[in-house]
Amino acid sequence: MGRKSNQIVGGLIAATFLWGGNNVATKHLVDHWPPIWTSCTRFLISGLLLLTLARYTPWFGTFQPVTPELKKALWWKGSLSFTVYILCFIWALRFSTASNMGLLFATSPVWALLWEIRQVKRPELIKRLAAATLTLLGVAILFQSSAQAGETSWLGNGLGLLAAILWTLYSRVCRSFGHQLSSAQINGHNFVRTFVWLLPFAIYDHFNANIPMKASLWATQIYSIIGAGVFAFAFWTNALRHWPTSRVMLFINLIPLTTVLCGRFFLNEIVGKYFWWSMMLVMAGVFLGLTDLERLKKRTISR
Repeated sequence: MGRKSNQIVGGLIAATFLWGGNNVATKHLVDHWPPIWTSCTRFLISGLLLLTLARYTPWFGTFQPVTPELKKALWWKGSLSFTVYILCFIWALRFSTASNMGLLFATSPVWALLWEIRQVKRPELIKRLAAATLTLLGVAILFQSSAQAGETSWLGNGLGLLAAILWTLYSRVCRSFGHQLSSAQINGHNFVRTFVWLLPFAIYDHFNANIPMKASLWATQIYSIIGAGVFAFAFWTNALRHWPTSRVMLFINLIPLTTVLCGRFFLNEIVGKYFWWSMMLVMAGVFLGLTDLERLKKRTISR
């Protein structure tokens, strides 16, 4: 790999570790704060911080002006899809575990592959369908264990699976903006607009819920804002500007492991045997789906 590819890989690995910790941090926050209020405050600060850094520093690429057409697309295509994803994600965490959310999030590469299925030939089509079947078997095992655990856990995992699909959609949307704006601008604009979409519900939460202002909770929120909300999204969207969505999604595989480790260390979450069986099937499906058949065939012939 060249220097540019090495930088992209390094950024993606950092992003997945930051998001693994963020799954646990968000789970901790939504157990104490209203989910929408938590997200609304987070994305206002993250968005303004990203836009400021994009405007006054060279850290995230060249600052680009936003045309009226692009502003409209950011409202109705970018931020709206991100808002729906966030609502599914935070309510999933309210009813499920951080570990389960990390695993369901790892199914995203398969949905990205299926999204591109019209562009592939028959052997690749069969491979991707087989990958989707393995992934869905893993998800089915997770849902079966949820059914035994109770109704709310099943609801949480269902919302988590929907969030994984919506994340794939949002990644494709970010890729479509990648040649017009820097990664910091894309997420900064989407975050601020997400704040606006969520603001009426956050105001309701503020006046109708108990919101403890503990230093530990704000420290967790700051980690999510700076680590997961600024740097991780910047690394992610930068990769989407250079690589296909399905290739970038490969790095989602790291999130279940980092989430399990952080969940065990910070929240004392314990995962059962069903989780590990589900994880093996999901990972097998993802790796099968992202295997390059043509390259593998050439290597076999050359030997």
